[in-house]
Amino acid sequence: SNILCNNITLTAGQSVTVTVAFNVPSTVACGGVINNSASISTSTTDPNPANNQSAVVSTTVTCPAEADLDIIKIGPSSVVLGTTMIYTVTVKNNGPDTAQNVVVADVRPAGNLDFNTMVSNPGCVFNTSSNTVLCNNFSLVSGQSRVFSIGFDVMHSPGTNLCGTTLSNKASVSAATIDSNPKQPE
Repeated sequence: SNILCNNITLTAGQSVTVTVAFNVPSTVACGGVINNSASISTSTTDPNPANNQSAVVSTTVTCPAEADLDIIKIGPSSVVLGTTMIYTVTVKNNGPDTAQNVVVADVRPAGNLDFNTMVSNPGCVFNTSSNTVLCNNFSLVSGQSRVFSIGFDVMHSPGTNLCGTTLSNKASVSAATIDSNPKQPE
């Protein structure tokens, strides 16, 4: 189980640096300690063999933060043309760690809908290039929830008739923190 770096010749006063890399398997427990040392030997007589063993290097295994994000979106079952409909989006961090840089993304439903900033949360903005409402730049500690209102004006335009049509919409949540249990958006 030794890594050998051999066939090296060193003259008096010469040194060489060897880099050895290891992959840490996911089976190693968080907080576990990996101990490792190195030794050197030669076929030439060594007058000072006491310095042929390195000190033990102890490395503590840290695990990346994980959060289980959950999202629920509800909205009206019907809306009158020319009025405003409001979706309510609830995001929750089920833990165990804090979810950093959380982003709620809500793609604007197809049809003549305009994002209504007046009835939407102040932290939500419409990104025209992605046709998406983004509510972002926040963190959620374990167990914390946050509720957003996202409003759209249902517009009538010439040549388009939304009456009797179904508007389908869903939202998603993501974070810089690893999601240990990703789910499909609702």
